[in-house]
Order: sequence, then C-alpha cells, then structure tokens
Amino acid sequence: MSFLCWDPRAGCSTPGDESKQQTVKSIEFLKKANQGKEVPSLSQLLLNYFQTAAEYDTAMFEPNVPKLLDGLALVCLPSSKASYGEAAASGTTEQPSGCPDLDAALRGGEVHFGTHLDVTSYAEGVRETHNPSGRALPAVVWDFYQNGCSLRLLCPQAFSSTVWNFLSILQEQFGSMVGANTYLTPPGTQGFAPHYDDIEAFVLQLEGKKHWRVYSPRRDAEVLPQFSSANLTQAELGEPVLETVLEAGDLLYFPRGFIHQGNCLPDAHSLHITVSSYQRNSWGDLLEKLLPAALQMALEEDVEYRQGLPMDYLRYMGVANSDAVDARRTAFIEKVQSLIKKLVDYAPIDAAVDQRAKSFLHDCLPPVLMQSEKAQSVYGFPARWQDGGPHNVDILITKDTEIRLLRHGIIRLCNEEAGVMLYYTTENSRVYHKEEPKFFELDPEYTDSVEFLLSSYPNHVSVDNLPCETLEEKISLATLLFEKGILTTKKPLLQV
Repeated sequence: MSFLCWDPRAGCSTPGDESKQQTVKSIEFLKKANQGKEVPSLSQLLLNYFQTAAEYDTAMFEPNVPKLLDGLALVCLPSSKASYGEAAASGTTEQPSGCPDLDAALRGGEVHFGTHLDVTSYAEGVRETHNPSGRALPAVVWDFYQNGCSLRLLCPQAFSSTVWNFLSILQEQFGSMVGANTYLTPPGTQGFAPHYDDIEAFVLQLEGKKHWRVYSPRRDAEVLPQFSSANLTQAELGEPVLETVLEAGDLLYFPRGFIHQGNCLPDAHSLHITVSSYQRNSWGDLLEKLLPAALQMALEEDVEYRQGLPMDYLRYMGVANSDAVDARRTAFIEKVQSLIKKLVDYAPIDAAVDQRAKSFLHDCLPPVLMQSEKAQSVYGFPARWQDGGPHNVDILITKDTEIRLLRHGIIRLCNEEAGVMLYYTTENSRVYHKEEPKFFELDPEYTDSVEFLLSSYPNHVSVDNLPCETLEEKISLATLLFEKGILTTKKPLLQV
C-alpha cells in the first residue's frame, strides 16, 4: 500500500522546476516509507494526509492530534485479496465493494439509474452520460460496461457495511459530511473529463490499476473553490504536477480545486472508491448563515439601521459616479462601513454554528453499532412476540442505571422560535437525505441534563446524577433518549 499526494507546500500555482523537484521528492519519500515490511493502516495514511494538508488549508484539520483517528484501523481496507480472505475468516471486516458485490447489488433490484448508478464515457474530448430510466438490471449494466462505459455507484455506503462504517467514523472526526462514490472503468477507457471538485478527495484503489494526472489550480479563484468546475478540455490543463499509476491498495489524495483525470491502461480494468469531505464547510459558508441573522438582529435592536437613506443619494452614488470627488460620497461610504462594523456586535455566532450543525446532522450517516453496543441499546432490546403476545416490552430504567450517549456527535441542541429542539442522527438513512431531519422538542428543564451527558462522554453516569429536579423527570428523559437510540446502558437492561 502506498500513499501519494501532491504536496501543497510546493505552492498552488503552476510550479517551476524547483517546486516540481520538491513535489517529486515528497512523493518518492512517501512511496519509499510505505514499502517497508509493515504495511501502514489507513489511519496512518490519513494522519500523513493531515500533516501534509494542514499547511495548504491551515484551519481545516489539526495535524498534531492523532487521537482524531483512533479506531480507524478497525475499518482499514486491506491491500490484497489474501488479506481480505484472512480478515473475512477472522470475522473482523467485510470485503469492500468489488465487482461481485456490485453484481449482487444489481441482482437485488434496488439499484436505479441516476439515483444510485451513472453510466458515463469520455472519448475524443466529449463527456457523456448514458443513463436509461428505471432499475439498473445486470444485463443492461454489464452491456454498457462491455461496450466501454464506466459505472459510477453514487452511494456505496447503502450497499456495503464496511463503507458505511468507515464513513460514519470519518464524519464525526472531520465534523463534516463524508461521502463516497465507487468507479468501475473498463480497460483502455476513461469515464470522465478533466475537472476539479469542491471536496477533499481520497482515491483508494480496490482492484486493477488506473493512470492519474493531477494539475494545480490555474488561478487564485480556483484555490479551495466553493463549487466544482464544468468539464475542462485538455488544452486548458497545462502540465500535471503529479502523474502516477495506482494499483490495488494505493491511496491518492488531492485537495479541493486540483484538476484531475484518470484513465485505465489497456491491460487492466479499474475499481476505486473516492471518499470525499469538506464540501461547503468554509468560513464563507458559515458567514452565509451568520450575516443575514446579524443584520436581522441589528434591524430589530438598533434604530440606526432603520433610519432612511439620504433623499439625493442616487445622484452621487453608483458605478457611474464612482470616480467623482464628492464629500457626500465620502460620507455615505463611511456610514456604510460604520454600519457593517457594528454588525459584529449583533452577530449570533453560536446560533449560526448550531444551524450549520443541524444541517450537518441531517447529512450524517447513522452510527454503526458493534454487537456489544446493540445489546446495550434499544436496537438489541429483546422485545418480541411470543406465545400469542408481546414479551420483554417494558424498558425498566431506574435511578441506578448507568447510561451514556451512543456517540458524542449524534445530537445537537438548538434554540429555535418554536422551542428547544434536539436533533439526532440515529434514525437517518444510509442514502443521502432519504429521510427528513430527525428532531423532537425538548422541555427546557432537560437541557442541562443533555449538556451533562455531552460533557460526561465517553464515561457512564447514573440516571440519578442527571441534573433534573425530580427522579421521575430523570427516568423520563433517560427512557426517551434510550428509545430514540441516543443512549446506551453500561449493562443490558434485560438478560436473555
């Protein structure tokens, strides 16, 4: 397994010979470091990514906190078929989605063109999508592939528990939605035109091999772009800063805004998965939420914002008057600047962050539970129909029951006009936004207890320690959160 990346420390503009040499040196060092006897885990590779990317987008991640990646080794994608078999025999992992898995998904009848699967081609500078309507039946899909079309599975996490587990862990650590697409490309073909994306991309090669070319952002406006590009022509690209062939087990990273294209060599097909994150997760995206709210508060609370504009301002303001020397223009501009500066005093920063968190929780995959966690949660509660009636139905939580949140990042308290809302992810779908946001109104007297559970994580606390006024309220809140899958208990509530 090797880890390749264009080193952003070499600069974002088209590099000269010196920066190209620096790039090659960093790539060769990483390749050499990863070809020793001990194959690095995916968590180690992503930690290398943190250390490299932090100097490109300094606020994105902190490179000095390896604990962020604790547990990722549990879902590391092995780098050979032999290790897949060993892992499967030990029961520790499921083989990542490969061609047989895609075929099984097609035969399951739940894959639809456009919704789950795209059929694409790129030849002679023309990028095309060939999606029919309706279900993606195996005979139709494999005929497209046999005729040189690439297949893009848009939500592999819906069909692979391994991918679901991997993404659900990353989303909590990154604090941003993490998605994935799987790409199957026939030998000697290319499925997509050169382009850049609005996401951080990790390309993990699963089968075969693929030839990649990566290019620097062409101008400052394309560095860390807010939106993906249209399809680009070869004439627009210049020289690549990185050109390599990925083989099974290799990982390639490139940041937002780096143009890329991949094509299959004549002697092998390619199956890879692209893991993506940090879409629309910039300071500017936060300010899009914050500034309108700040202006609304200023209008409500400060009469200066509600005062009328000068009657004659249209005569000296506007582009046609921009070169005019006029004291009225100077005063007008200074007034606008003063009002903008005062907006900081009205900016509801925490409330804007909560609104982004609410959107993030809607984007999130539901958490993946280990067997021990299931047994200690509502998902493993042994209620069943037996002998003509329901058995083991009552959830008997007492003051001595020890509880904790299932995950720290699965809930968010938001103060809204209608009241205090608790948003949560445990009932989300594995398909992006298939479900509406999950939330319920929380009695204000319970907010301290929810904050107590958040601050106590990952430790268990007894129900009696919840800061509610009465024991009845403590048990009522714990029962509600348990029924929503938000809480687990230290021991199963019922032994069966």
